[in-house]
Amino acid sequence: MTYSEKYYHEYYDRGNYLNRVELHKLDYTGDISKIKSSFGTPVSIRHTGDLKSFDNDVIQGREMVFNFFCHKADFDRYDEIFESEYKDWLIKWYVSGIQKFEGYV
Repeated sequence: MTYSEKYYHEYYDRGNYLNRVELHKLDYTGDISKIKSSFGTPVSIRHTGDLKSFDNDVIQGREMVFNFFCHKADFDRYDEIFESEYKDWLIKWYVSGIQKFEGYV
């Protein structure tokens, strides 16, 4: 069981830092394709859990939302992401080469 990169998207944020989002598919071998279009702020991170106990809890959950869009002709290309099972995909987010998030789709 290994994950290999299948899709990626790069963009510059408001601070002019290069951001890279990578989607890795379980047991994938093949080419890496670029996701060409995103909108607004493509990546947002949200902490989950009870904020009242934030200082006391050792582990807090986080979730990431990656917003992108594609042309109608490319819809079928991304169906595999949205119709997959949990942990079939691994997503990674980098800012200026530093990994900021890793989690399962």
